Amino acid sequence: MAEEPTKKIKRYTEALLLNKAFLPHAPTLVELAGIGCCSRCAFRFSNLRNINLYSEKNEILDGVIEEIKKQINSTTTDNASSEAMVVDTASTTDSANTSTTSSTPITTSTPTTSTTSTTSTPSDSTTTPTTSTTSDSATSSTAPSDSTTATTAPISTVEKTTTNYCIACLGILQNATTNEFTTSIIDKLKNTGYQFRYYALTITMPTAIMVRQYSIWYHLQQKFPDKEQYKNKTPDDAVVEVKEALKWILGPMLAFRLNLTFKNGADFRGAITFKHEETQEDHVFLAQIDESAKPRKIKKHHWRADLSMDSITTISRSLRNVTAEKFRKFGYCPPKPVKNAATYELVYDHLSVWIAGRYNKWVRDLSQTPWILHNTRKGETSVEELITGVIKSEFQCDEARFSASGREDIDVRMLGNGRPFMLELINAKRVYFSYEQYRDMERRINSATHCIQISMLQRISKAHTNKLKEGEEEKRKSYKAVVWLSKKVTDKDLAFLKDLKDLEIEQRTPVRVLHRRSLATRKKIIHSMSYEIINENHIVLDLRTQAGTYIKEFVHGDLGRTLPNFGVMMGCEADILQLDVMSVEVDFPGVPQANRHQQFFDDTSANAPKNSNKKKKKKKKKEKRGKKRDEKKK
Repeated sequence: MAEEPTKKIKRYTEALLLNKAFLPHAPTLVELAGIGCCSRCAFRFSNLRNINLYSEKNEILDGVIEEIKKQINSTTTDNASSEAMVVDTASTTDSANTSTTSSTPITTSTPTTSTTSTTSTPSDSTTTPTTSTTSDSATSSTAPSDSTTATTAPISTVEKTTTNYCIACLGILQNATTNEFTTSIIDKLKNTGYQFRYYALTITMPTAIMVRQYSIWYHLQQKFPDKEQYKNKTPDDAVVEVKEALKWILGPMLAFRLNLTFKNGADFRGAITFKHEETQEDHVFLAQIDESAKPRKIKKHHWRADLSMDSITTISRSLRNVTAEKFRKFGYCPPKPVKNAATYELVYDHLSVWIAGRYNKWVRDLSQTPWILHNTRKGETSVEELITGVIKSEFQCDEARFSASGREDIDVRMLGNGRPFMLELINAKRVYFSYEQYRDMERRINSATHCIQISMLQRISKAHTNKLKEGEEEKRKSYKAVVWLSKKVTDKDLAFLKDLKDLEIEQRTPVRVLHRRSLATRKKIIHSMSYEIINENHIVLDLRTQAGTYIKEFVHGDLGRTLPNFGVMMGCEADILQLDVMSVEVDFPGVPQANRHQQFFDDTSANAPKNSNKKKKKKKKKEKRGKKRDEKKK
């Protein structure tokens, strides 16, 4: 059963007033409400971190502040009355004692309260605040002068500004629990078409939020100079950020309405960007008074600013550099009212999903990837396209990026247990598939063509993709080639091949790939060779080599660009007629297991790189920088 609003207001009020850490902030709530802040921002500047409180409706929060205001006024009035009674009693006693000598009664004056109304506007000279007695509805824009009444006076009821939008959050938190905003967010997330259980949320705020936060902070410093909580020069760590409070509101709401859980590193990411055109120039005055924001001389005759003055980084730096006195002199303190609330845009996407497997190629007229030469397509299809067609359809992704452990030429078959490959699926909408569904995808791909066959199809983590690239130079590959020799050969001529181990060769970039590979000389290892004679001029040559070895060029020599080569070793011309890749010795991606796929239903950080990898990269960067410094010194 839902709790009645009045009981809820009373419960929150009592809890706050019993909180000793909150009591010094109580007068601040009334002041903030008076200058045009919404209830949530009033609690933000009191550094209250009660998540449940921020999630309440506006009516509840307004009611809590009103109750706190009444409690403060009643307490202050009682204190003032008791002081007056003490003074009156003392006066009466004195009057009785002196009545015989004086006929003029002694009167006492009761302390009067007055409210000051001053407005701070940007100017080149500091203006002296004027003090005037106004009604209770007056608003205060700067700190009161020395003639302000004592702090024992009851806090007057201050009406809000004529606008309905908060001067601190620009209506963002103010509207966060309204049906219009929550329904809009929920409808958009419901209709994304994505599969997800966890979500990460990034929020981008207007730059004016930062400027106004400092403006209000400096106003409170001037209004309450004796309060300990405002002794900090800046509001950093002393005020709850708007985006943090918004996450506190959205988190429980989305969990309750959509059964979604917020988690850093989740694969599904939402991004809310707020904009407010009315205040987009609130920060401009900072450029005039912050020296660090002005262009500086980098080299002779070259001037440039470090960053755009509109960037969050530059504005944040300027706010820290500018003193409170300069801010009050050239800026507005407190901020000016706003006529419109901030608008927002919600976009979302899914982190890349990684699929891996192995493929066999049975034909000699199929390229691994689409072959386009001089803007002309060569061949009807490719291994990549035959695999990705079904995958893209099932995962409903924007793009599938194919990569493999090496590549074979268009006229080379891939036999044995296949070549490892992986797909990076960009912005996939469907991501949850069972072990059986992956096997079904395999069958659909294999039955659709006689050219290829895939196996071991499964989802992997991003960290697992490193295994495909690791040891590029160390892994080994096996080949079977049909070789033609210009002279007649016998077993005696080929017997030396059986004893040949780890032959080192040097290969200059082959002529046929110079258009896409840099010119270099690469050292490669031929680990072992064996043969089978077909006839006097033809043999089948079995080779086990280091990855990256050009087998065709090793056989015919490539006009002497590969030395030694098989033709030189045989003392005759040699050429390769057919070539098959028999094995790629990489343990990737591994035999798929039914229980292994379950982790991708529960693990939200499957795509996140491990911290150990980050540390290694940072260490390598430091080492490189150190080497460069040493070289410069030398």
